[in-house]
Amino acid sequence: MRLGAFPTALASFVPAAIARLRLAHRDLRILLSDVTASTLESRFLSGEFDIAIVYQDATTERHEFQGAQRIDLFQDTFLVGLSPEHRLAGATGPVSLAKLANDDWIVPSTEGFLI
Repeated sequence: MRLGAFPTALASFVPAAIARLRLAHRDLRILLSDVTASTLESRFLSGEFDIAIVYQDATTERHEFQGAQRIDLFQDTFLVGLSPEHRLAGATGPVSLAKLANDDWIVPSTEGFLI
């Protein structure tokens, strides 16, 4: 099985899922590829991967890969650290990323939904 996934998936829940699969299917070979959001769809649709693990901002219109079946695994919550002086630091509920669009960010990647 050829699996393409974004880096944090490969570092978090994918290893446990692979371990469970390998227990049930001892002869299963899994080839992992670390992919970026900007290249995953085209690489999956070209046949490079059997399975693609992707993410999507839940506030955007649902995106399907043409000719593929989408199975939602879970919904994740993202946390953002703000200084006590930040204008939104006292918010009592969820804060839209759009409200932080013009702020300075420290992020590990220049791709993905944060852009």
